[in-house]
Amino acid sequence: MSVEIGFFSSLIIFLFIILPGICFRRGYYHGAFTRQFRFSGQGLLTVAYTFVLGLALNFVFIELFNCLQDYDIVVNTELDNFKKLLEDDNQNTSRTSGNSFEGFYESCRNTYWSYLAGIYIFSMLSGFVLNRLVILLGLDLSVRILQFNNEWQYIFDGRKLDQNKQVFSRKKFSRRIKYVFVDILTDNGSERGQLYRGLLKNYEINDKDPSKLSSISISKVKRWKRVFDQNKSESWEPVEIPGDLFTILGDRILNVNCHYIKDDKSVKYNWFDVVKLVYLLFMAVINFSLFIMIVFKLGLQMIPFGDEIENRGLFFRIIAAYFISSAFSILTPFDFSDSKVAFSKQTLKIQTISFLITGVLILIMLWI
Repeated sequence: MSVEIGFFSSLIIFLFIILPGICFRRGYYHGAFTRQFRFSGQGLLTVAYTFVLGLALNFVFIELFNCLQDYDIVVNTELDNFKKLLEDDNQNTSRTSGNSFEGFYESCRNTYWSYLAGIYIFSMLSGFVLNRLVILLGLDLSVRILQFNNEWQYIFDGRKLDQNKQVFSRKKFSRRIKYVFVDILTDNGSERGQLYRGLLKNYEINDKDPSKLSSISISKVKRWKRVFDQNKSESWEPVEIPGDLFTILGDRILNVNCHYIKDDKSVKYNWFDVVKLVYLLFMAVINFSLFIMIVFKLGLQMIPFGDEIENRGLFFRIIAAYFISSAFSILTPFDFSDSKVAFSKQTLKIQTISFLITGVLILIMLWI
């Protein structure tokens, strides 16, 4: 019995603490920094701070849950209830079926599945929002512990030149970059090597060593060719290479030189961007809270038509949650990029269409 309790205790720690930490890291390390989610040379240290993250996320989520629900979650009480559930299932079923945990899964699913779903979604969303916030404000450039482990991304997007600048500086170089041309010197077996120039399209970093490139893809490629004139004087001239995408493998790359092409209409970072960011985050928190409340029937008496929604099935609740999410999206028709938070007519159009479609579906389901 002690072995079984130990196994299930480890399982509970994994489901309730470790997995939320993993979900947070998955949300935080996305986009150009996805591979950092997999880079964990210090495995024990990664597990340790994932565990701490999971604990912190549970405390924050429980506080939010308690604010939205009349029934308050008390950690000590829930741990005691779980222990009793484990012991009761063992005593009641082991004599009849020989399976000491028969019915245990159903009891846990009915009691905890909505909480687990909520904490996983909350953790991943928190990681994603923190990633966007850190990049938009440039906190990773000034705070060492927040810096991502992808030096090539900082080089290619020009943010390497913004290091050691103030967080709210309006003269950040990377915010004025339109695109990047790169000169790539490759090893072709000769003493001089071969030089290519092109417009940067994509790159891949080495799985084992993120400081090295696995490959780099460029377009509008030119190869520099050595020529001699009548006096046998040496010179170099560019030769265009036909094709849409030219890829160079990392083991052939000797060095890379970047040319940043600035936009004529430079993007300036101002306090209005901060206001829009805070507004977006505030609306996202409300949107997420309402989504969880509706789908998992938590504190529905606090919102209009909550009783009607609570008596409906899961599919209806999901449609209703998406309807409300679309309504909030109409109030936040912005594109959230690394350089700015800008109004987007396309986003407004898409969210308006989603709002109308889900509204019609709700009316049909209510009428039926």
